[in-house]
Amino acid sequence: MDNFLRLIANINHLPIYNSPNLLYELDNKNQIFSIQGKSYNVRCGEWLFYPGMLFGSCDKWWADWGQRYTPHEGLDITFYRKKTYNITSRNFDICSFDCNIVVPAMGDGIVLNICKDFLGQSVIIKPSFFSNNKSDNSIRDSKSIFDIEKSIIAVIYSHILTACGLTIGDTVTKGQIIGKVADTSMRKSGITPHLHVSCAEISTKIPLHELNWNIFGNPACASVKFFDPMRI
Repeated sequence: MDNFLRLIANINHLPIYNSPNLLYELDNKNQIFSIQGKSYNVRCGEWLFYPGMLFGSCDKWWADWGQRYTPHEGLDITFYRKKTYNITSRNFDICSFDCNIVVPAMGDGIVLNICKDFLGQSVIIKPSFFSNNKSDNSIRDSKSIFDIEKSIIAVIYSHILTACGLTIGDTVTKGQIIGKVADTSMRKSGITPHLHVSCAEISTKIPLHELNWNIFGNPACASVKFFDPMRI
């Protein structure tokens, strides 16, 4: 994921340092940055995450800041701190994505499906860096719900508008633009445009054309297991 965050920054010419491995949790009230419950001096050029943007969180980071119906299935990416000091504000400005931000493929892979989600579209890609062999052991664990031969691992890029011409079955290469962040300005929730990235182990029993959020968003579905994108 560190490499992917760097890729996003480089392709979009975002003025942040290439040090996204530190996850900062942004306190909405006090604007305090902390990690693992400890406060740190503000540093420039970092990716910033509210707790509700992280994998498995039950918190919202928009609207009423209440609770999600189900734990978060992935990682939401939008906020970052500029590395250029603002003399007027005497700080390093915090910025967020707009609908001009393009989304690169994390790695080489094959487009399994393209579907709608509640903020735009999702592209489901089977990346080549995950193949059904021992190299998957870094993210598969003892709680894996499938035999290796009976599952695939996919990366799901959500809340985007897909690139013109991208179709199911296409082969994509690392860094190839697969879309851009969807415009959410008309949403009553006031949610900021962002990229949602999910990683999942999916049973091969599910037809590819049925890979969508009717399945992904169903907590009772036993055919999909999400894992933390920060593990890759």
